[in-house]
Formats: sequence, structure tokens, C-alpha cells
Amino acid sequence: MPHIVVDQVRTRERDPSYAYWNVRPAQSLVVFVHGWGGHCTDTWKPAAGYIAAHDGAGAGHDLLFYAYDSRNQPAGVSAAQLARYLLDFLADPTAAINASAKFGLRRQATAYQSVIFLCHSLGAVVTRQALLDLAARSNAPPAWLNRVRLALFAPAHKGALATEVGNTLLSELLGAPGRAIGAALRLKWQSLLDLEQGSSFLATLEQDSRAYLQHNPGAGCARAAVVAWASNDLIVVRQNFALDVPAEVVNGTDHVSICKPAQREHDAYALMTALL
Repeated sequence: MPHIVVDQVRTRERDPSYAYWNVRPAQSLVVFVHGWGGHCTDTWKPAAGYIAAHDGAGAGHDLLFYAYDSRNQPAGVSAAQLARYLLDFLADPTAAINASAKFGLRRQATAYQSVIFLCHSLGAVVTRQALLDLAARSNAPPAWLNRVRLALFAPAHKGALATEVGNTLLSELLGAPGRAIGAALRLKWQSLLDLEQGSSFLATLEQDSRAYLQHNPGAGCARAAVVAWASNDLIVVRQNFALDVPAEVVNGTDHVSICKPAQREHDAYALMTALL
């Protein structure tokens, strides 16, 4: 009998997410959140397969590859959608899994000991905002927030260099028409506005993270336990965020390949599985 069931998961987003559910009650939920323009599973290949077979579902975890419209909606909207899904799913994960999973899976009650997020680029921004939104709920925040841990890969929470470079090149090469094109792209791809270095969205996110940690020191939902920077990243600003742990630099990787280690012995893979 296989130890995992591969499932397509419907959320509030247009595109489906995917999951590897363990056939037995899992000790942890591991949520993968892709970056700008990424795909929920392709972002993490081939590492996702290794994690599913060995260090993830194969080791007693549930794996969820969350999909969202990273281009066309503001990061705040994506965060709100993610927060709502997490709130609904984690209220009764056993019922949600048994109702969704193929092959008639009927798993016993699940009580996750930890909820781990592996996030790439914009995914770090969306996830951080979603967790802060849940923590700020006027009624009692969900109890599982106390069991959250964050691992961030090439996070964009300090902004993206690519947006500024693109705007400058369009302006210098095409003049006024280039500036108009840049403005039109930012209107179409609204999350680019949120990713501009020093944007009000990112500044507020860091301010709110610090404020939450002041009252909840060491809270895993606001302080990343793993931060990985790619040595050859030309996309995001590599600076410390709030009270996160110091970043590890993964040599020989760029903004995309840091999520795609080809061997389990790779430094990036070790960081991916550090919290599992």
C-alpha cells in the first residue's frame, strides 16, 4: 500500500493546489508557497520529489503545494486568500483531507504538531502577511499559529531589484513611451507595486512583524527560522528583515535554482528539510 496519496486541492484561488497526503495521521503540515510568476509544484522540482519520497510525506508529514495568482492580484489579496484557506483547512484537517483525497482515503484524526512554511520570493511576503492577518484577528487567533515555523528562500520581503531595473531600462531606452509601458505593467501586475524596494506594503509588513514580536518574542509566525539567499541572485534585495535569523548564502545558485537542488546532499536541500 502506498504511504502517500497525491491530491488536487481546491482553494479560493483560480488555479488548483496539490498535496501529498500521508495515509496515516501526519505529525506536521508542510506548506510550499511559490514566488512571482511561479508554479506551485514546478518551483520546487526536483527537490519536491525527494521531499515527498524521503524527508516529507515519506517521513510522516503532509505536503501542500499552494497555488495563487502571483501576477495579477496585490500581495495583500493573495495573503487574505491564503489566510482564509489556512483557517478553514486547519480547523478540521482530517475532514478536509478525507473529503478531498482520491481513492477513498479515510484517515484517523490529525493534530499537527507543527505547521511549516517553505516560501520562495513573493511567497515569503504573502505568507508573512497572511500569518500576521490571522494573528491580528479580533477574536482568538488560531491555536496552531503557536506551532508555525518559516523557512524562506530568496525572500522578497525587502523588495525586488528587478522592478526598479526594469523601470529604469524602459525609461532610458524608450523615454516617455517606456515609462508609460512600465506604468501599464504595474497596473496589470499589481503585485509588482508591493515588491518595489521601500514600498509602503513592505515597510508596514516589517513594522507589524517587529510589533508582534515585541509582545510575542520568538513567535515562529513572525520570525523566520531559516533564511536562504542565493549567491547569484539579481532579483531581490538581500537584507535582514525584522528579527529573522541570519541568512545562509547558498553558493552557486540564483533566484530560481535555489529552490531546485538536484541532489539531497545539496546545501539548499539541507535548508529545505532543516525544519522537518
